Amino acid sequence: MTDSNNRLDRIEEILAMNATWFVETRQILTETTIKNAETAAIANSNARAIQAADSRIAEVADLVERNANANALLRDAVDALVHVADSTMARIDTVVIRIDAQSEQINEMSSEIRGLQTENRRILDRLERRDTES
Repeated sequence: MTDSNNRLDRIEEILAMNATWFVETRQILTETTIKNAETAAIANSNARAIQAADSRIAEVADLVERNANANALLRDAVDALVHVADSTMARIDTVVIRIDAQSEQINEMSSEIRGLQTENRRILDRLERRDTES
């Protein structure tokens, strides 16, 4: 019986070691499963963050494009205003030249008018002298 007892003791010992190994292995598997789940959660979170960042990048790119379009429109508007201002200045220059020419004509006419007024006074003076002499 001692052989049988020894055998049973040995089997019980092996079973106890197997049970311990099984519990340890199960614990390691559980911890690994938890770590894998945590890693998957982190990966999912990172994927969502990357997706959100991609979305933000697309929004920023859209805003940059809109800003570039607005700047182009503004530049075109300023160019048009500069063209209108240049055209207006050219017209003003033409009007100023005409006004200067008309001012010269007026000055010449004023001199002629003064001369005619002087001539008229002389004529009136002569007429008055004739009237008084007659």
